[in-house]
Amino acid sequence: MKETIYTQNRELSWLRFNERVLEEAVEENVPEFEKLKFISIFTSNLDEFFMIRVGSLYDQTFLPEPQIDNKTGMDAQEQLDAIFSAVRPLYRKKDQIYLDVTRRLADKGIVYGDMKSLDENESLDHYTKIRLSKLTAPNGKSNLSVYVFVPENLENFKKDVTLRNRVTKEEYELPEDGAAVCEKTASLLGLKPGDELTLKKDDKEYHVKISVITENYAGHYVYMTPQIYKETFGEEPVYEDIVFSVKEEYKDQVEKVGQKIMDSPAVLSISYTESTIEMVDRMLSTLGVVILVLIVSAGMLAFVVLYNLNNINITERQRELATLKVLGFFDIEVSQYVLRENIILTIAGILFGSGFGILLHRFIIVTVEVDAVMFGRNIAPLSFLYCAVITCIFSAVVNIFMHKKLKKIDMVESLKSVE
Repeated sequence: MKETIYTQNRELSWLRFNERVLEEAVEENVPEFEKLKFISIFTSNLDEFFMIRVGSLYDQTFLPEPQIDNKTGMDAQEQLDAIFSAVRPLYRKKDQIYLDVTRRLADKGIVYGDMKSLDENESLDHYTKIRLSKLTAPNGKSNLSVYVFVPENLENFKKDVTLRNRVTKEEYELPEDGAAVCEKTASLLGLKPGDELTLKKDDKEYHVKISVITENYAGHYVYMTPQIYKETFGEEPVYEDIVFSVKEEYKDQVEKVGQKIMDSPAVLSISYTESTIEMVDRMLSTLGVVILVLIVSAGMLAFVVLYNLNNINITERQRELATLKVLGFFDIEVSQYVLRENIILTIAGILFGSGFGILLHRFIIVTVEVDAVMFGRNIAPLSFLYCAVITCIFSAVVNIFMHKKLKKIDMVESLKSVE
């Protein structure tokens, strides 16, 4: 009679089904990691079962009229008692299977990380467990690889990551109504705040609203709260990675601290922020040579242009300038008369070049960028000063050469007729 009731009642029948899921974790032909998946499915099924089905039965116990199951004749309280009696041995069975699987994995050197070792590490300032998964975002005919970053502790996240607008410098909290997306990522995908970002996971597409766009220069990251991740992907985030920060006095011993953490068999690998910075610095150092060549070439071009313009100007006005000398003008006065035009052109060139240089700088930066890196768009005010000073130096050198040429003009030239 018990077996008949067990299979006829909907709730108890479902528990029997979930038990069969758990029994997959004891099959010898199932790999150990697959067994862990079946244990996870069994547990998540029970979580949903208690939230929805057991919750509904519990609500029925408060009704004035008992709700009777038409298959077994049990009321809500009797079904709850039967469920609790059936679930207890299932949990004990699950715990034993899980223990057996983890022991076999431990024999092969695969163990779960012990946070106690990090808590006792005096060189660490703090650490945060995170969910870091590499997904793809459709980008026309191709896909863009992005990292979804989900922190378990939002307070520590503020210490690890600064969300900030590059232009206004406004800092953001991790949004509760959507995701924070890197500026370069949003630019490549043609998205802006309020748009939906499409992410592909296991050949399925998921959509999340972009709440803020944040400044970032290396890699493509999408930052989410655990709640937004759950709403987007329909599952709780599993925190398999850890972000840690060392104390200030250990900044020069980062690799030594990392090696100590690597001694734990639960740690597979460690990547350092410093390594990423060094990689970008090496990339920029190669660009530094190119920039130096461009600056020298631009300076030489400015010198040649100014020299030729002044040389042509003096040659065409040689008779006029000789007349000025006949009238009693000193060499320095003749030079000032001619070269002030050069000074005016230099000032105008500096002003026009500063404005046009901003546009040219933006074009060059966007052109030389690769997909994985964003270069800074800001130009330091000191850069404009450097450009103005260098241009003035070239102009002054040209004026010196032209002054020497003006001194050689013979006053007899004023007596020659125009041919």
